[in-house]
Amino acid sequence: KCNRDSGKTETSPVPFYSSWNHTLPSKKKNTFNFYFPMASHVEDLQQRKKELRENKKETKPAINQLKTDQKEALQPLKARQQELKQAKQELKTLPKEQRKAEMQKIKLQMQELKSEMTEIKQTSKAALQELKGNTREESKELSKEQKRLWVVLKESWMSELPPPEERCDVRLIVDGNNITCDRNSHMNKRSLAAAVHKFCEMHGFPKDKALLTFDHGGAPRKEVDNGLPIWHSGEGVIADDVIVDHLRSLVSVGDGSEGDLLVITCDRILALRALETGAMVMKCKTFLNYTQPAGNQA
Repeated sequence: KCNRDSGKTETSPVPFYSSWNHTLPSKKKNTFNFYFPMASHVEDLQQRKKELRENKKETKPAINQLKTDQKEALQPLKARQQELKQAKQELKTLPKEQRKAEMQKIKLQMQELKSEMTEIKQTSKAALQELKGNTREESKELSKEQKRLWVVLKESWMSELPPPEERCDVRLIVDGNNITCDRNSHMNKRSLAAAVHKFCEMHGFPKDKALLTFDHGGAPRKEVDNGLPIWHSGEGVIADDVIVDHLRSLVSVGDGSEGDLLVITCDRILALRALETGAMVMKCKTFLNYTQPAGNQA
């Protein structure tokens, strides 16, 4: 085990969280425990929002029909309302006493029309509310809860590397698909592997402890590229699950002998799953930035 103070090797266990994990959100900023299943909670929120959207699509024809029925029901009443307004204008030519009596009749008819129109609108509104339910309010609450989790993640992304004396213990795990599938990265599997090699050599991370993963449609495959382990997930298995299973297997040792874990990804769900295991997370762009010479880093 690498001694972070002296640079020598020792066998005594060390805490899983190292001294450089200062990027974790402070307890004053949020009350989340990183062992709370944030990723599954986000997935549940997203699934519920999807159900609400599907329900909205299913009820849309009925809602449109309800609005059409209301419009048709109000149309003759509005026409009658216009007739009464016109009749009211024509009363101006009548004698005062006669005009007053007729105006009273029109006023009563207008009140009846207004009550009838209000009743139609209220009935339609109740039916509309029954169709929609509380989906809008629920959707807003789901979005707020999801946003709260994204804030926790935002505060957890690492922007700086650990001090050089501490890097000998860090296991680097790179979500390969997340980088190669990004058009802006202009990378393929070979160039990404070269970038990981370069990163480890430039900054003193142990290459043999690193891991680069990719989705793969064939059989699961493990290979070593000049000392760098590269895993291909295999048919029906996503690389995210391979990464999380690997993290859990390392954490299960429980004595800190496997060192700290640093996951490179921009997948927010994977990042939350990684945080739950106690790993640190860094965005792909930040990682790639550290593969550039110091003068070219953005």
